Amino acid sequence: MGTGNQLVKVTGDPTLTTPSRENWAPPDIDEAVPAVKPNVPCFLPEILSRAAARAEELRKNLQEFTASERIEHVEVGKHGKEHAPKSATFTYVAQIHKVSPGAMDIDEYRNGSTSESFPANLATTGTAAHALIFHPDVIGDFSVSCEGLGNVHGQPAWQLRFAQRPGRSLRFREYRTPRGWFDVKLKGRAWIAADNYQVIRMETDLAEPVPQIRLWKDHVVIDYRPVEFRSRHFQLWLPETTDIYMDFLGHRSHRRHSFSDFRLFAVDVAEQIEYPKEAAAPSPR
Repeated sequence: MGTGNQLVKVTGDPTLTTPSRENWAPPDIDEAVPAVKPNVPCFLPEILSRAAARAEELRKNLQEFTASERIEHVEVGKHGKEHAPKSATFTYVAQIHKVSPGAMDIDEYRNGSTSESFPANLATTGTAAHALIFHPDVIGDFSVSCEGLGNVHGQPAWQLRFAQRPGRSLRFREYRTPRGWFDVKLKGRAWIAADNYQVIRMETDLAEPVPQIRLWKDHVVIDYRPVEFRSRHFQLWLPETTDIYMDFLGHRSHRRHSFSDFRLFAVDVAEQIEYPKEAAAPSPR
């Protein structure tokens, strides 16, 4: 698995179909560009430098916690109606290994295993590490532009658009299917908090479809939030929810990964977390 990959793996051999144009998923990032404040200068090199430092913090800290992960999966019919809901809950642990300059492997364990069964026989891994796209070992694979100063959940944030550079390795998204492995070109948008340069929201899309496996849509939305560990006076910005909308191998689906009950390995198992006062604890959606 490549740096920060979302690996999508499917078993079986579904019937291949053509995509529908119905509005069952969020629009492509280039179809709906959020507004930004006018006439606010954006110093992209400084933003990327500070975001890279935060990404390195995430790399170091991501494997220091365990969490409860819930995955909810629904199929989407041709008229946009959701059906066949499935769900699963896991104890989640991640380990990151730097295998060579500019390359990291991310291993995820669910209930102590790397091969736990996912809903609908569709494995989606690596979503917790998406913010590593701004890591100094990775960001060179993407071109980045600043769209201006936007706003996410009432918080000022620098709005950045990124896209895979031509000729660079495709190591951030892979699909493993009965037909083989397929690398995916990405584009996306990220919101970097203007005060602390943490990634607070990220959306990605396909830069181009993969017709060999009828991959017409792969839209990912990730929201991050600060989590405080009281006994160590320590705060991590971690993914709260990840929504994945796929039109893949003739099937359209919406999947949500939700993380809760964060605990650090370095403290007693009774360690309780609290959310900063400015951020309310998450509620079921």
